[in-house]
Amino acid sequence: MVLVFVGVITATARHYFNQKHLGHKKPRYLVIPAILTVLLIIWMRPEPIDPAPAMPATAAVTPTTTNSTPTATSATTNTDNVNNSSVSNNAATAAEAVPVSASVDDAMMDVVHTRCSTCHAVQPTQQGFAAPPAGIILQTPEDLKTHKAKIVTAVQTGYMPLGNITQLTDIERQQLVAYASSL
Repeated sequence: MVLVFVGVITATARHYFNQKHLGHKKPRYLVIPAILTVLLIIWMRPEPIDPAPAMPATAAVTPTTTNSTPTATSATTNTDNVNNSSVSNNAATAAEAVPVSASVDDAMMDVVHTRCSTCHAVQPTQQGFAAPPAGIILQTPEDLKTHKAKIVTAVQTGYMPLGNITQLTDIERQQLVAYASSL
């Protein structure tokens, strides 16, 4: 169907130039290919991939505390134990709120090293690549941040990896788009 569209577009444009050389100027023969080209572009545009929810950026850390049971020997001991338990509860709440993004970076960098860095490395390991394509090296989170816009566009449209040679899954694709977008 695409070849039929392209054939009609080029034949109509060529007909305009044939008529022009005969002295008959008919610009409608250029408007038709222009409209058909726009329609073909709209019809063939890739569906955008919606980014999946980002991987959790925080990890709950459960502190190990020893609960001391209050003894009824004196009132000061009970008060000390209550104060100690409230301090340990505050420490547990503070520990849970500490974001741990190293695991997210590590998980995404595993995907990047497996699916992208075979070509986009200083020394690509993928056959047929002597240098990284377009000079884009993707080996660290800083590299991803530098090329963020290109990564989001290329991965979201399915352009990269070329021919999906490294078997990037749709889930990995969505996670990579979400991760790169958040950089």
